Amino acid sequence: MMMAIVNAGSLATGQSHVVNYGNAAVNGMTLYDIAVDTKDYLVWSQGDANSCVRNGWRYWEHSGGPDNSVNQWPVLALAEAAARWQIDANPAAKTQQLGWLNYSQYVNGGFCYTYCGGPNYARTAAGVISHQWVGTPVTDARVQNAFNYLESQFWSSDNRPNFYSMYGFYKAMKLYGIPDDNFRGIDWEQAYTDWLVNSRQFYAGVNGSYFRGQTNWWNQDFDTYVALAILAPEVASLPPVAQAGPDQSVLPGTVVNFDGSASVHTDPTKALFVYRWDFNAADGLWWEAGPFPAAGEGSVGVTASNVYADTFSPEDYTVTLQVTDNGGTPANPDPAMTDSDTLNVHVETLQVPPVPVTNGPWAAIPGVPVIFDGSASFDPNPGDTIVSYEWDLNGNAVFNEVPDDGTPVTVGDWSVVTKTFPVPTSGVATLRVTDNHGASDASGAEFIAVGLAYVTNYENCWVTRTGRYTYLYGMIITVENIGDAEIQNLEMTLTGVPDNRTIAAGTSALGTLAPAAQAATACDPGAKTADIQTILNRRVPFGGIWEWKAEFDSDGTHYVTPNLPPLAP
Repeated sequence: MMMAIVNAGSLATGQSHVVNYGNAAVNGMTLYDIAVDTKDYLVWSQGDANSCVRNGWRYWEHSGGPDNSVNQWPVLALAEAAARWQIDANPAAKTQQLGWLNYSQYVNGGFCYTYCGGPNYARTAAGVISHQWVGTPVTDARVQNAFNYLESQFWSSDNRPNFYSMYGFYKAMKLYGIPDDNFRGIDWEQAYTDWLVNSRQFYAGVNGSYFRGQTNWWNQDFDTYVALAILAPEVASLPPVAQAGPDQSVLPGTVVNFDGSASVHTDPTKALFVYRWDFNAADGLWWEAGPFPAAGEGSVGVTASNVYADTFSPEDYTVTLQVTDNGGTPANPDPAMTDSDTLNVHVETLQVPPVPVTNGPWAAIPGVPVIFDGSASFDPNPGDTIVSYEWDLNGNAVFNEVPDDGTPVTVGDWSVVTKTFPVPTSGVATLRVTDNHGASDASGAEFIAVGLAYVTNYENCWVTRTGRYTYLYGMIITVENIGDAEIQNLEMTLTGVPDNRTIAAGTSALGTLAPAAQAATACDPGAKTADIQTILNRRVPFGGIWEWKAEFDSDGTHYVTPNLPPLAP
């Protein structure tokens, strides 16, 4: 019904046509208002039973088990409402839907019905349709794996004998803009047409003809409707598809050519009308500011070219192609539709920046000067020299502040500086060096630690599986006092973990540590208890670091250090 409403006329018609047909529930509302309410109902109806089966649709609101066959229909309705009348669903609905898609895709790329009892053709096509709605690129491995399944089963009894499977595949191809004559080398539209017209069309005398699937579905009327939809030029308002071309890596000063000729319109009754190119998305898309691009910002046409200057450092530029169809014309009264695609242009530099080299990371005790030495930095370009050394020792991104960023050992020469920390602290020291061409580079995260407790070892004590992909780990963490004073009432709190983990329990009281002494957090493998517990998700790639906060007393003063280094130097 949503698709029928938004295809009943233009957006202007929907916003102006007021319903007055004897239905008290909608009388006085515009068609647009009804479509918005319908959109809200569909989004609200997503399943939310539990983490395994939520996020999709079945036959009723908040179903306890999504069904990939039904799931495609709210998706198609929401996509059509957005495309024709700009009625967008809450982005969270797409995020939730993606969770269901990831859960229900089988290892061979196919999609399951509800609980992965096994994939089939119709469910897999429905999964592809949903991926297009949530914005998964056609190049994504999940979409390509689904295509692998659809290709391998295209000629099987699971596809052509069943009109519902054919219709799902047809919609998936149209929505992703797969050419009618080339799905993995298969002329799928011709194959479907031949099968329907030559094998599944039957004549009923004076009543004309009807279509019937080899695997019967509902009745011959329904089969006939679906067969005609497959043979028709479109499902609904099929979009244009922009193809900007592959990423490019070039040298500065060379001509970079762009070609949008691979762009297509998935509706054969419509045509691409305008091609706009923007050469650098970082400064905004030029068509958002006016009808014509400023010099060097972009171009109009199927092809375009640009030259990127040398900035003395490698640069990446996002190039955007926007295509617009011939909507809004007498030949095509539907609203004009657009699509965009991007590519990355990586521009190298003919100048290599200098390389910052420090004597970090650093560790010391309060009151003792720390030497920060960047004199080993170098410039790999023959004849180039380093003309500037700059330090940021307090993390405020402002360099060479005296005394916050140290004091030069030699007046006027910031290559080597000293700084004394009066109390326990930690942070990041950054050295930035610049050469005689103005090219610069900065050192990474190099930690300063003064009189602190360091985490020196991570050890798993026990593990329990908590879900399909998740495991709960009890951990033993070893901490050392690297200062020269005793610290009391030490409490360590885990504040950050790698990307593939979450914190389940993160605080341990370790008491008193003498200088150079170590202590370990509590863990009992028999009772499955531990002060420090983390949940590992094996489907999430590893990345990120461990981060800690130390809270302790020393010499009658209470200290809180929120940014401890992940490991001892």
